[in-house]
Amino acid sequence: MDVGFSEEELDDDFSEETMDDDDFSEEEDQEPMNIQSVDSSSSLKQKLKHINRHRKHIPAILYAAEFGDLEVCQELVNQGEDVNVRDMYGYDVYHYASMNAKNGLELIDFFKFSGAIMERENVAEVDAVTDAFNQWNFDFAIKLFNCYESEEASKLSFLGYCICSSLDLLKKVFETNPSVAKVKGSDEVFDKEISYEAASSANLETLKWTVEIARSLNKDLVQSKEWHLKVLECSSVNRIHGEEIASFVLFSFKTNFTRTDLTTVLTKVVVSWLNFLNLRVVEMLVEHGADMNVSIEGKTLFDYCVAENSLRAAQLVYALDKEETICSRTLFYAAWKADVAMCEWLLRLPMNPPFKDQIPLFLCAASQNKSCGKEIIRYFDAPVLRANVNVSINLYEPPLTPLQLAMKNGNLGAAKALFRIGADLSVKFEGVNLLIYCLGLNYLDGAKFVFSKDNSQLLTGTLPETALHIAKMYENQEMERWLRGIVWFPFGH
Repeated sequence: MDVGFSEEELDDDFSEETMDDDDFSEEEDQEPMNIQSVDSSSSLKQKLKHINRHRKHIPAILYAAEFGDLEVCQELVNQGEDVNVRDMYGYDVYHYASMNAKNGLELIDFFKFSGAIMERENVAEVDAVTDAFNQWNFDFAIKLFNCYESEEASKLSFLGYCICSSLDLLKKVFETNPSVAKVKGSDEVFDKEISYEAASSANLETLKWTVEIARSLNKDLVQSKEWHLKVLECSSVNRIHGEEIASFVLFSFKTNFTRTDLTTVLTKVVVSWLNFLNLRVVEMLVEHGADMNVSIEGKTLFDYCVAENSLRAAQLVYALDKEETICSRTLFYAAWKADVAMCEWLLRLPMNPPFKDQIPLFLCAASQNKSCGKEIIRYFDAPVLRANVNVSINLYEPPLTPLQLAMKNGNLGAAKALFRIGADLSVKFEGVNLLIYCLGLNYLDGAKFVFSKDNSQLLTGTLPETALHIAKMYENQEMERWLRGIVWFPFGH
């Protein structure tokens, strides 16, 4: 968008200005920033002309946010410039204003009033607060952060929000403005989340520094076992520095961690962050007394890892307890909730009873696995599976075959895979054929599949009327249209 004047007008105005050789030489001696910056003493017309001349591919409002002032930004918005525009790298008006040393602070208020969205990240996943902070522009970063209203930002202090920045920056901003350690609107002098964020995302040196701050501001907190355990808990998701941070907590705080304490931490981190864990920290918890026999949501620790499809965690738990024998319960969780890789790994381990005696249960579980059941059945296709594909499972009353279970769970992919290895479409449920069974489940896709392989399950005797009755019962218009497209019904039906 142009900034209010045509190129001809701008060029004419520029040619009318008088500049002698000294003027040019002075301008050439200036720093590039000063050449690009708008002179605040210039007229609005001159400011707009300057922006249009120098901005190149940068949207005018972004260029003005960095090099202009409040007056020119207001005029651009009045002319229709979009305050939410971003450049090709994802930088917005706040990113640009953070580089405006003279006018950046007042531009925050203006852009906020104008509806510019905050808390957006550029393509490098850096928001304007972090960008400004990393440029040592503390006043801008703090003021903008205090305008953030997201749930995440509202729960953190400025230090907690920027904890992954360099330690030199963190120390300097705290030295300059100790209030950065407080949560916005809170009376607490130290935000506990600073240490938690440091434990989960930063390095040991940064964590130690936050402990020193906490000790100077809230001595009781630093002596609290609850705080120590929370820091230990957070270290479990720090993939790079978690081990050294956990070691520091376990050995440096002189806290008497009980077996119950460590087991509670183990349970929390496994339930909350299983697929993001630093498994060496988990191993350290067990080494220091956490109980591996803990029950999580009614499952053993090992079964929980399997059911959550966390192969890394399951392998670690198994390695820590090599006497573990794979039982039918574990195999069922794998086929029901996990993927091919998990099942393949388990089948290489000692198993009791042997796999050949668990195949009906394995197929039963896989038939209910909507995410990976189809792939599991196809991958493990073997004569021994084919020999058991039509065995009913007595876990249900009346017993169901894997194919019926797949239809019951709306798992067409698994149903097709079962059919490929020999599942019998003529199976009955209390005298009802598979197609009518699918319609009775209000599962039209399953019925269509069965019809494509055996149309006699619909086009025989009174079956069409039964099917139509089911469609009307469910008020399923799509099912009714499908039936009427296949079968002619007398008028009034």
